[in-house]
Order: sequence, then C-alpha cells, then structure tokens
Amino acid sequence: MLIFSTFALNGWAQDEYIINESFSNITGINYNSTSYGDWTIFSCYYAYYSGTNSPALRLTLSSNKEYGYATSKIFNYAGDVVLSLTYAKVVEKNSAFTIIINNGGVFEDHTTQKSFPVNGTKNLYIPISLRIIGTTPNTSITFILQGNDPVGIDDVKVKKDGFTLVELISNDDFPSANNNKTIDVSTLRTLTGGIWNTLCLPFDVTMEDMKLALDEGQDIKMRTFSSYADKVMTFAEATAVSAGTPFLIKLNTTVVNPTFHAVTVKNTTAQTVTSNGVSFVGTYSPVPLNINGTNLFITKNNTLALPAEGMNIMNGLRAYIVVPEDFDSSGARLMMDGETTAVSELVPSTEGAKPEATYNLKGQRVENGRRGLYVINGKLTLIK
Repeated sequence: MLIFSTFALNGWAQDEYIINESFSNITGINYNSTSYGDWTIFSCYYAYYSGTNSPALRLTLSSNKEYGYATSKIFNYAGDVVLSLTYAKVVEKNSAFTIIINNGGVFEDHTTQKSFPVNGTKNLYIPISLRIIGTTPNTSITFILQGNDPVGIDDVKVKKDGFTLVELISNDDFPSANNNKTIDVSTLRTLTGGIWNTLCLPFDVTMEDMKLALDEGQDIKMRTFSSYADKVMTFAEATAVSAGTPFLIKLNTTVVNPTFHAVTVKNTTAQTVTSNGVSFVGTYSPVPLNINGTNLFITKNNTLALPAEGMNIMNGLRAYIVVPEDFDSSGARLMMDGETTAVSELVPSTEGAKPEATYNLKGQRVENGRRGLYVINGKLTLIK
C-alpha cells in the first residue's frame, strides 16, 4: 500500500514510508496494462518463493516480446529517499532488470536509471538499497525487464531520508531537524585531492571521523583559521573541529560524496571566526558573495580571489573570507603548514563560484527548465 504525505526537506520521522509493498495479493495479468493497488503493471505475474507460499512480482515478456514493467504512483514528496527491494531469478536462466526514476530525482551517482544482472540461485532473493536525491511530488519509479527471462521483485520500500546534505540546496534546517541524533550523514560534495578545500558541517568531526568517511589510505590535513595580522591569514593544524566551524581540508586523492558515520548533529548555525577585522565564514547552504571586494574565496592555487560579477554563488558546505571595505590586498598572504602564499593582486575569478542561473540536480546549467526540481540562484525550486 502506498501512503502519500507532503513533508519538508528535513525533519520527518525516520520510520515513515512512502512505499511499503510486499505484493502479497498480486494475481496473474494477461499481458495487458492494469492496476494493482497503487501500481501500474504490464506483463507481470505472481511468482512463489521456493518452498513457501509468499508471492512476489514477476516481470516477464508479453506475447509480442514487449518487456514487462511495474510503475509506482507518484511519491508526492520533495526530498531524499532510500529505495530498498529484493530480487531473484525465478527460472534457471539469468536475466536483468532496470530501475528508472521518473519526473525528478537522481541516484547518488547523478544517474536516473540503474541496471542489475540477475543470476545466482533460483528464488534466492537478494536485498539492495539505493539512495535517491531530490525527489519531487511527481517522482515515481519503474522496474523494467531487460533480459529475455523473468525476474522476481519483492519487498519494495521507499523511505524518507533526511540525512543527506546537498551542496546545491539549502541545508539550514538540517541541524534543528536532527539535533542530537547520532546518525550517518551523507554529503553530496566533492573534496578535490591535492588542494585545500573549505568545509563546514553541522556536527563535530575528528581525524578518526575523517578517516572513516574518506578512506584509511588518505593523507588528511585539517586547518582552522587562527589569526590575521600584518596581512597574513594563519591557519593552524587541527585534529578535531567543532560543529559549524569552517575549516580547510586537504587530501591526497579526490573523494566524491563522503558519508560521515555515527556523528551527532548539533543545532548550531554555520559559524564565523574573526581576527582583527578579517573573518572566515562558514555556510551550510549556497550563498551569493559580494562583488565589491569585501568577500573573497580561496582558489585551487591556495590564493585569494574576488568573485566575478554574475559568477558569485558559492555552493553550500564551504567557507569564504570577509574583509573590511578598505582592505588593502597588496602583499596579503595565506599561511598554512608554516609556509605563506603570496597574493600580490586580487582580480575577479570565476573559479569556485557559480553563476546566478538555473541548474538541474546533476549540477548542469540549463537555460529553460522543464517541469521538475531545479536550483535557481542557490534555491531549490519546483517548476510545475
């Protein structure tokens, strides 16, 4: 049975389901499209587990070789979800099936469909779990047969997942919605290897937390802003960072979408660290940077840059620098690891900033969005 409700992006109870379907009452379908509860299905039958009376959905072929499929009704939910199911081959031959996301949302690798080979032992159902990011009220899923032989699908569940931080959308409600929860938190954020990345997270992180999230093989360096004097911004070595504190992190290889394990979320806003009128400012959400010379960001060359006009949106889970209006950039320095990096002249740079424009949830700029969920000037917007 499908249960439809509309919730905010974060703040729901973890046990709430959008879909919880065991296909326990399915009966044979004679190759025609039909409805089964809240599903539209075509060329599907019931299939029994070996030695039990528990039925499952069976994707097969119609007489004219059209692939069997099953499509859920719309989720009626804007946010992130976890899709789980079990699958098995129901004859002796191997086969395959594909999961397709319809009308908004992507898997964590930014694709809208995934295919799975179905082999192994007949009627031995294998569990899988997949996270879908950025669903819209019109999102649904389709299972479609890809091989010539049937596949069994069962125990389909879609569970609301508020434990993902996405750099393209607002995360400002996440800390209060999940305050004091000890959970795994996934991030849609790439940390590029070999350079200093800025980072700001709503939970305490230690070096051990970083190693678990980023792989034991990483050479991890963390630095926090400690002082500004004589045109030098100094970043000191850190082995732990408090929730909301902006910091720098450097890895030897790139890590895409790290997950932080068993961290405790704190109801803490993104913090600003200030020394002698110069501030290092964290942000959980996309933010427009001033182009009047008072907002700066750190480039991949570890220098300071001004955001360019029309290219001044900084994504979330990052940090930037605020300086006084009369700041004299000549001779300014960044100091990390005891070495200073010269910034002889500040010039507008598009590196590290996004234009004020419309993006899809893959981070791709689009001129005219069709119906669906988009990021417009740093805000998550549903286009109907």
